[in-house]
Amino acid sequence: MKKKHKIIASTVSGLLIILGLSFFLFPATISREEAQEIAISHVEGASFANRPELDFEFFRRAWSVEVIAQGNTHEVYVDTQTGEILGIELH
Repeated sequence: MKKKHKIIASTVSGLLIILGLSFFLFPATISREEAQEIAISHVEGASFANRPELDFEFFRRAWSVEVIAQGNTHEVYVDTQTGEILGIELH
């Protein structure tokens, strides 16, 4: 059983290294400004968006943008390569 755990741990470690390197190997094709505009356009009544930050969500690189709408904060994840909305969380 210990051998199986070592294989799993090695596989997970390898994936984390690959994912970490993807931040440097594949620069974002969607700019911060574009991500901000995309996020605002997907939240009804949006009045403000913070400066997007690079993140890793849903197994993809994403811009994380906090958008304020009607007194609520929405965290919008925008794919850095396609501009697709990966998810929206209400805080």
